[in-house]
Amino acid sequence: MLFDDSRRIKQDFAYKGDLKFTYAENFFALSLAALDYTRPEKNMYAYKMEGFDRDWIRSGHNHFARYTNLDPGEYVFRVKGTNNDGVWNEVGSSLRISILPPYWKTPWFRVLALGIFVGAIVLVHRVRLRARLRQCARMEQVKRMEAERVRKKAATDFHDELGHRLTKIGLFTEIVKRKLSEASPEILQYLDKIIDDSRSLTNDTRDFIWTLDPDKDSLFDVAVHLKECGEEMFDRTGIAFITTGISENLLQIKLPMETRRHLTLIFKEGMHIIMKHSGCRHVTFAVSLETECLRISLSDDGRGYSGADRSGYGLQSMRQRAEKIHSSIRFDSEPGKGSRIEVTARTL
Repeated sequence: MLFDDSRRIKQDFAYKGDLKFTYAENFFALSLAALDYTRPEKNMYAYKMEGFDRDWIRSGHNHFARYTNLDPGEYVFRVKGTNNDGVWNEVGSSLRISILPPYWKTPWFRVLALGIFVGAIVLVHRVRLRARLRQCARMEQVKRMEAERVRKKAATDFHDELGHRLTKIGLFTEIVKRKLSEASPEILQYLDKIIDDSRSLTNDTRDFIWTLDPDKDSLFDVAVHLKECGEEMFDRTGIAFITTGISENLLQIKLPMETRRHLTLIFKEGMHIIMKHSGCRHVTFAVSLETECLRISLSDDGRGYSGADRSGYGLQSMRQRAEKIHSSIRFDSEPGKGSRIEVTARTL
């Protein structure tokens, strides 16, 4: 019988089944009875709960075996008895008893709890990681905005101060040259050199300022800037400057500051070479946007040059600049058939 209620479980020694109890039903007593009914008060008993008792317990004439607080597990209850003459039945009988563990001590619950614990750790880690990534992204955005602000301010300051003063240097030098009409040729030559250098420095400064401006970060801006440089350079030279392929579709291609600077310097150098050495009548600047590929070219219909002329300093500088922006540059020319410079770069 169970100690926590009035239920009784009646089984005889011939019963070979199992008894199962829950973890809360570990208080019970087993009533023992020998099959010798001649003088039952003379019968004696001995029992043992394998897995709990170390030795046999001789209860004498007491025919109850009581157990309390048995741990969950598998047990075998063995019992033997005597007849009224005191002769032991050594074979006895046995009964398997199972006490089921509470759900929180079962293997499946432990596995589930471990899974939940590990899942919680992973979830917390992911939440923290995402929070850190968002924080890093915000910090990067703030840094980027601050860098753009500094670049824009620097571009404005350079444009307002340095560019203006360089222009004034050139103008003052022109005035001095005109007033020194009786100066020696050597002095006039130095003045011409100052004028040329100040103009060159003014143009270079303008390009540098334009590169700094974060609002001019698209391929469209680069193409328009080179178009304006070409039109200014070839103005009143008798050379027609033609542009093709410049459209608002180029606005979607954003270029880093270094890429914009090197592309500008490559094609301005190309324009200088054409103006000084080609003897052409037409120059074509073309931009084409293909799948994952950008092509910018500058071609002329001048006298061209031989392979031996491709090792000049200007062309070497253009090659080096193309390598710095991970682009390829190609020079095509034959004597009497003009020349072509083409830069190819990936857009993705």
